[in-house]
Amino acid sequence: MGKPDHLDRLLTGLPSPEPQGDLPGRVKHFVRVRRRRRSLVRIGASLALAGCGIWLCTPAAATLPVSTNFSGSAIHVLGDWLQAGLAGLEGSLNYLWSSLTGAQNNLTAFIGPGAWIGLTALALSVLIALGQLVPQQPGTERKGKEA
Repeated sequence: MGKPDHLDRLLTGLPSPEPQGDLPGRVKHFVRVRRRRRSLVRIGASLALAGCGIWLCTPAAATLPVSTNFSGSAIHVLGDWLQAGLAGLEGSLNYLWSSLTGAQNNLTAFIGPGAWIGLTALALSVLIALGQLVPQQPGTERKGKEA
């Protein structure tokens, strides 16, 4: 090659780093610490969402009327369904449609938007908690920001 320039002289003057003897052990420790930190963050997020969800749903649950009209036992309810089914397909569909829309109207009348947000927060906290229970296989980590 040619004559060394100023940058080459500076680079040769730097001390060369010695290879680390326990580099694989340090990398494994770093990966374990990072996984543990992410796990704690997810558990904290799950608990925070569950707390917010319970806090938002409690007032709505306390005022929710008990409107289940199951007179007697389930045999009577099945008998009503059987009679509606025997009345014809049109009658069954009308009965089903009116039951579903009535249930929807009851829920939306007594559960406000805050309670729906609370239910969503509860559902998300359950999903995050279930995600923590799924075992991670080596090499299947998601690509993203490095800690």
